Amino acid sequence: MELNYKEIGKRLKEARTNAKLTQQALADIMGVSVSYIKSTERGAKPSLKYLQTVVDSCHVSYDWLLKGVNNYPLSNITTIEDIEVDYIKKLFDSALKEKKYWAIEQFKYAFKDFINEYEKKQHEISPESTSDTG
Repeated sequence: MELNYKEIGKRLKEARTNAKLTQQALADIMGVSVSYIKSTERGAKPSLKYLQTVVDSCHVSYDWLLKGVNNYPLSNITTIEDIEVDYIKKLFDSALKEKKYWAIEQFKYAFKDFINEYEKKQHEISPESTSDTG
């Protein structure tokens, strides 16, 4: 598969603007020059560090960023209604172990703060942590 760096550049810019980051702000996060950000947004080959920074800072997937498929900027999601719940259920119910594992890992990553809080609360109220001596 041949990567189209012009299209990747357009998605890099879209991800950055959707995340409300200026070129200067993204350059500061990465420790690079603004001209580097500008050149990648025009189609120059981005570094892996740059791609990782955009994925993490702008909340987009690699699939969307590199190929423009299977996702959209996650910053556009405001409620669970914005997500195809049936599609997520199908991923979790998938017979393909790789697909199911991928879906679970993506879910854990996307909702890590919520999951950590939930697990902490579950641990606090679990039968092991309470004693019924009555």
